[in-house]
Amino acid sequence: RSKSDFVLEVHIEDFMQYFQKERSFILFSYVLALVDTKTNAVMATKTFSTKIDAKTLDAKGGAEAYRFAFEELFAKNTIWLNEVCK
Repeated sequence: RSKSDFVLEVHIEDFMQYFQKERSFILFSYVLALVDTKTNAVMATKTFSTKIDAKTLDAKGGAEAYRFAFEELFAKNTIWLNEVCK
C-alpha cells in the first residue's frame, strides 16, 4: 500500500457498450472509496454513474460516448473529493 495517509480505491461496476435494435449506449458506473491507510477505515464512499447514447452503432461511437462519460464523471469526482477532503 501507499505511504500516504489516504488511498482512493475504485471499484468498477459497469463499463460496457450496449446495443438495442437501432441504438447503442454506454453505461459507466463505479464506486470511489477514500480509505485511511493507518486504520483501513473507509472515510467516505460515493457511486458515480452515467448513461450516454452513442452516435453510431460501432466501437467508434462507443469510444466517443465514453469520452463524454469520463469528462462528466471525473468533473463530479473532483467536486466530491474537494468536499470530502476539507
